[in-house]
Amino acid sequence: MLYVESVTYFLLINEEQVGYIKPERGLRQGNPLSPYLFIVCTEGLIALLKGAISRGELNVSKAQVIGNLLSTYELWSGQLVNVHKSTILFSPNVPVQTRNEISRVLGMPQVSTHGKYLGLPTSIGSFKKEVFHSIVDRVKTKVDKWKSRLLSKTGKEVFIMSVLQSIPMFTMQCFRIPIQICKKIDSILANYWWGLGTNKKIHLMAWEQLCKSKEKWDLGFRRTQDFNQALLCKKAWRLMTEPNCQLSTPAIILMVTSSQRN
Repeated sequence: MLYVESVTYFLLINEEQVGYIKPERGLRQGNPLSPYLFIVCTEGLIALLKGAISRGELNVSKAQVIGNLLSTYELWSGQLVNVHKSTILFSPNVPVQTRNEISRVLGMPQVSTHGKYLGLPTSIGSFKKEVFHSIVDRVKTKVDKWKSRLLSKTGKEVFIMSVLQSIPMFTMQCFRIPIQICKKIDSILANYWWGLGTNKKIHLMAWEQLCKSKEKWDLGFRRTQDFNQALLCKKAWRLMTEPNCQLSTPAIILMVTSSQRN
């Protein structure tokens, strides 16, 4: 990290150099090189952990070894690990006394689940409806905020396609959303389209009909389930056509296994 720390940034104002900034940390948020440097340093941390495991140093009595490895990682990368924001997720097979001892030594609290990372669940399990129901809540909250604004049909069309249907897009690129969740989202969008302010009105046309192509004189809304499938297929095609990608093989195996189960 010596060369990264010695980089100098020059400031240009109106195409004139007015000064420079010399950073002191190796990894900086927002730097284009930051993700790559983070991966390199993480590989070093993984190597340290594997070495400690092979030497039999990672056990309850030597839990402090992990803390020492994290300190080494901080020295290498320039990052600082915030123990107050860090958590430990134990296997259900780990005894309670062992969990408490490791948590005490490392100074990190225990959690039953890590919740979400970048808005996505870290683990799904068999409770898919409960995990992805937050998407429905987000769409409903956004609709409730705009119900009092009397938009025209054109305004509603733009709002649905540009705002509401883009809310679950990031999640749908990574997960196959349960059909029930997709139907709830479509129901919220349909009620908003046909409603007038906070009042509901009769649906003069099925939502599936509104989702047909504009070439057929329909509105071209996206049916959530079909859109989810299209995004996953697009991701699968990219992984299959880019075999050198690190996630290609495990991601393809995961998607094939998931489709076979469903």
